[in-house]
Amino acid sequence: MNKYLVFLRAVNVAGKNLLKMKDFKIELEKAGIEKVQTYIQSGNLVIESNLKEVQLRVIMNEVLTTQFSIQTNCSFYTAEEIEQIIDENPFKESNPVEGKWMHYALLEDEVKADVSIFEKYQVNGELIALKGKCLYMVTPNGVGNSKITLKLIEKQLGTNATMRNQNTLNKLLQM
Repeated sequence: MNKYLVFLRAVNVAGKNLLKMKDFKIELEKAGIEKVQTYIQSGNLVIESNLKEVQLRVIMNEVLTTQFSIQTNCSFYTAEEIEQIIDENPFKESNPVEGKWMHYALLEDEVKADVSIFEKYQVNGELIALKGKCLYMVTPNGVGNSKITLKLIEKQLGTNATMRNQNTLNKLLQM
């Protein structure tokens, strides 16, 4: 059985793409996905299934579209991929921070870019680094107070992304 951590982009944010995760879980199970767990209302799932990722993606998009009228990106990762992203966090040794202040923008595509493009948006000691398919952000005053928004990240890097904090990723790995 394959285990995936799945992140839906921009659901239940600012009153848009409203999705009751409990209802979504039920519909996914009705559609044939064997084991579905959700975590908080921001589009986090752990799925265990014999289906391949491409099949799961088709089912999820179909359920989101037909049952909930939502079109959004679904990002799939294995536990090992998320563990590697966390292990490669360039700030974990030099600037250890509480998990809610450490954010990971999980990128759809690997991007080669100079993060200095974000310097003019950084405030209050924010740190930012890019490696592979992840933009790492330390936000000492919270991501809600940052000028580096998901929309800005996507625009500057030219790829879709979804963002989660360290606490959320740790919790999903434990599920």
